Amino acid sequence: MTICPRCQLTELADDLGQNALSRLDNDTYVCSPCGSDESILDVAGVGQRESWPIKRPLMDWEMLMTFTKSVDVER
Repeated sequence: MTICPRCQLTELADDLGQNALSRLDNDTYVCSPCGSDESILDVAGVGQRESWPIKRPLMDWEMLMTFTKSVDVER
């Protein structure tokens, strides 16, 4: 059993193709929810600035849309 190095909460799938390749180094596999979180941060223009393991709830698309509606974000 291998635990996601990014969140240290979710077990990685044995088949690496079912996990996500981290955008941080394009070499490390992370769990699918962490992969989604990284992509949302990239879309939001935040990038990958946190040290691992992360210490916050993972973002989802609904959270991003709520945020962009609450501030003046150029699209």
